[in-house]
Amino acid sequence: MIKAMVFGAIVAVVACQKGLSTSGGPAGVANSVNATVVASILLLMVVNVAFTQLYVLLFPRTGF
Repeated sequence: MIKAMVFGAIVAVVACQKGLSTSGGPAGVANSVNATVVASILLLMVVNVAFTQLYVLLFPRTGF
C-alpha cells in the first residue's frame, strides 16, 4: 500500500509541475502530456528499483 501511495504521489507531482508550466496552446498541452508520461515512467522505474533494493536489504531471503 505504501508503494502505491508513493507512486501515485510521484505521478501527481510530475503531472502538476508539467501542467502548470505549459505554454503554447494546444500543441504545448500535447507536449506537456507526453513529457509527463515519459518523466513519470522513468521516475517510477527508479523508485521501484530503490524500493526493491530496500526490501531485499531489510528482509533478506533465508536459506533452507
